[in-house]
Amino acid sequence: MKFLKKLGGYMPILSTVLVVACVGTSLRGYAAPVYEVEQPKIVQAAETTAKEKKQETEETTQAKGNFDLDDGIYKGSGTGFAGTVSVSVEIKDKSIVAINILSTQDDEAFFNRAKGVIDKIIAGQTLDVDVVSGATYSSNGIISAVKNALTGEQDTSTPASASSSSNQSSPTIDTVDDSDQTWKDGTYYGSGTGFNGEVKVKVVIADGQISDISVISHNDDSSFMGQAEGLISDIISTQSTNVDAVSGATYSSRGIINAVRAALKQAAVNGSDSDTDDSNDDNNNNSDNNNSNTAIPEGKVPYKDGIYYGTGEGYAGDIELAVVIQDKTIKAVLITKCEDDAAFFNRAKNIINEVLKKQTTDLKGIDTVSGATYSSNGIMEALKEAFKAAKNATDGKKPETTKPTETETETETETESETSNENSEYIDGEYTVSVVCEPDEDEDFEAYNLSMTVHIKNDKITAVTDLSGDGSKDNEIYIKRAAEGTSKLQGVVTQIVEKGTVEEIDTVTRATCSSNAIIEGCRKALEAAKRPEAPDETEAEEPAGRTYADGDYTVSVVCEPDEEQDFEAYDLSMTVSIQNDRITDITNIKGNGSSDNDSYIKKAAQGTSKYVGVVTQITEKGMPEGIDTVARATCSSNAIIEGCQKALEEAKKLAEEGK
Repeated sequence: MKFLKKLGGYMPILSTVLVVACVGTSLRGYAAPVYEVEQPKIVQAAETTAKEKKQETEETTQAKGNFDLDDGIYKGSGTGFAGTVSVSVEIKDKSIVAINILSTQDDEAFFNRAKGVIDKIIAGQTLDVDVVSGATYSSNGIISAVKNALTGEQDTSTPASASSSSNQSSPTIDTVDDSDQTWKDGTYYGSGTGFNGEVKVKVVIADGQISDISVISHNDDSSFMGQAEGLISDIISTQSTNVDAVSGATYSSRGIINAVRAALKQAAVNGSDSDTDDSNDDNNNNSDNNNSNTAIPEGKVPYKDGIYYGTGEGYAGDIELAVVIQDKTIKAVLITKCEDDAAFFNRAKNIINEVLKKQTTDLKGIDTVSGATYSSNGIMEALKEAFKAAKNATDGKKPETTKPTETETETETETESETSNENSEYIDGEYTVSVVCEPDEDEDFEAYNLSMTVHIKNDKITAVTDLSGDGSKDNEIYIKRAAEGTSKLQGVVTQIVEKGTVEEIDTVTRATCSSNAIIEGCRKALEAAKRPEAPDETEAEEPAGRTYADGDYTVSVVCEPDEEQDFEAYDLSMTVSIQNDRITDITNIKGNGSSDNDSYIKKAAQGTSKYVGVVTQITEKGMPEGIDTVARATCSSNAIIEGCQKALEEAKKLAEEGK
């Protein structure tokens, strides 16, 4: 096949296709074109570690179990390769909801591979599952341990290591007859199975010969894959995949060899595919393959050949993809970036298979996947953008590009830095603050503390850094989304820094509470940075004219429940700082009695994402008048207000005594 000519105005793509293919799926029956639509740099998708937290409509669908057991945790043991495997199994509503490994003597690498049977057991609610290839003994050990926990049946088998010198089972690599094979020129992609999962390769055919092979993605240990890559030169020199596996890296070697064979099958001009059929071992159960393994039908897509890119908003972040169009056919849709939970996203990828099957750019007839709504909508949005780019290229329109606007010139920066700071409203510096991020009526998560460092210079917020939250690790997803935004929504940090203030900041959808917490934290930093007013000279000369005596007043009040509250009355103490007839600070707020009191005191004092705390209100006004209480901490709010009033009474008495 001849290479297509490079289209005018398009950037070179072979390097970009490599990156795209690293995180996408192998292209079956596709020779990559030699051009593409201009596109910003593709970033390889990072491995997602965070789980999608309570995804509203996105709930995992799994089989309903029928285990006649009471809710609880059951322990059991089985025989692995090197010894006993112990597990705990959690039963709820007659279903297996969790399986945890308590102990094992098996090799870690093999055992980690074998743990794949756990997901199969939970998903199918059955012990009749297939073992993991290459980790048979460890797989059986887990299965028999679960069976022992649920039924009491004992595993009496002997560890394989007692009668074997080999570590688990070694893979075999069959030879194939490729001596008379002829290949079409082009670039092809294939996948095989290494030790820890899929291995993807790119194979370049030039003048009917294998000219280059490169591994573009894998999950194996780098040291083993590095060894295995040594066989690539043997394949190229012999023009055959019948080469020896690298000793000590057999699984990775097999993954490379079978991936190359899968790519060469696409390039084959003659010969039988059956000779190199490795589908049962490597290709059929590839959960990362978002293109169907069946032949892609010929399409009638009215767009110019090329690679087109789109971005959509998933659940946890942006979804980026590339659509490959050649000969009026959508050859492939490659996912280049995704932060959504893999379980949900893999379900949503059925949309891509539908697009390939129907060969359509009209997505109206394609439904979102039930239970993966957000991920589905993200894919749909990205596809629409990619098809729009394809249409624009066909119509001769230049790709739409966005360039960040420069908000500040060098001259302006220099001028600002030279400006005297003596008369500024805020003192320059870095202020580390902490606020409570609490759920509103529409959110379901535990309140957590969000900390950040706010940089202030020349009366403007210039940066917000070191954002972190405690509690659930999922909070980091929402904090990141709120701070950085998405491809469609500007993050609150960018908005705040651009404006230099916290006024008129738009929150980020599906991260509203975290957005409000960041905004509140910046307000808190500004309050801390506020320059104290210069004392009036007249007042300084005549302190006796003040209503309240300056000083720190430690007071105690009783916080009692009202009609709607159910708690024991407790003593609340605090220190109230008064200066120039104003309350300037309230510190050391403590309560005795139940430990739960602390949470209400904190809520009352600091507020929430929706309610300003009474301490902030009082110090801003300088007086405890016209102060709003904090919802769900009304009594504690009133107690703090009463304490401030008591401190003012003491300060007033001292001022009168001093006259």
